[in-house]
Amino acid sequence: MRFIDFIIVFSCSMLLFISCSSVEFEDNIEINNSISTLNKSSSVATKQVLNLQDINYGEHPEQVYDIYLPEDRSMDITKVIVLIHGGGWRYGDKSSMSAFIEMIKNSNPNHAIVNMNYVLAKKDSYAFPNQFYDIELLLNELTSKSYEYQITPEFALIGRSAGAHLALMYDNNYDLQERVKMVCSIAGPTDFTNPFYQENPNFNLLFDQLVDHDAFPENTNLVKFLSPTYQISRFSSPTIIFHGNEDTIVPIQNSIKLRNELNNKNIPNHLSLFDDEGHGIWSEKTMKVVEDKLNKFIHHYFSIF
Repeated sequence: MRFIDFIIVFSCSMLLFISCSSVEFEDNIEINNSISTLNKSSSVATKQVLNLQDINYGEHPEQVYDIYLPEDRSMDITKVIVLIHGGGWRYGDKSSMSAFIEMIKNSNPNHAIVNMNYVLAKKDSYAFPNQFYDIELLLNELTSKSYEYQITPEFALIGRSAGAHLALMYDNNYDLQERVKMVCSIAGPTDFTNPFYQENPNFNLLFDQLVDHDAFPENTNLVKFLSPTYQISRFSSPTIIFHGNEDTIVPIQNSIKLRNELNNKNIPNHLSLFDDEGHGIWSEKTMKVVEDKLNKFIHHYFSIF
């Protein structure tokens, strides 16, 4: 992730042809489901599993989160995985990410998991940059409660669709304290310059409604600035990407271009493409592959060891 402030606009010429090889994590990594071998500090007290629902992290009623705290947690070892739902920035709820909670717990029982809501875009509330600030507010809240929750303020962001876009944008433009250590993008839009968007008048109208133009410097190329692909730098976090070949909402070229830019900056990454999968609910077989690869990526790049 980068040191730059979000108001800096990148202006760089992009390569048209990029190598298709990924900086891969090892697919045969063995996941350790036990902490029996962990040399825990003497300050770690036995604590029961704790699940808290709809905790406020801001004043708006949509600024709430659920947190799942593991047993034997401590500020030394308990990192935090944050789930960010999709819904086109205007709709959706954290309940749509519930399946990922058990999926992650099964192979990463020593991590805390947070499932967040953010303020949805409406006529009187813009998505950008407000939803990026919501992630910042949440991470500040969790950091301030590190002792109370017995967690360490290091974070992995897992987003689906619009939530993946928010995760990637936060990591690359807004995480000035470098607290994010890993990102997962599931069918996330990453390149609004793609003709799929630019040739669609309905999208251009939606994009204009989502953006608070007064929050950005005049003459900012917002289409590029709000496209995570164009914000990748040597400070970006290790990123794992999943996308369906039959997606009609987010073109698959978005994820391929994101992978290529991560490669250009030598950022560890992995891209999985799935035949016959669209943008919505994926098959049980596909989700099993997602579970396996995601948990291995977490174990490798967001381990407690």
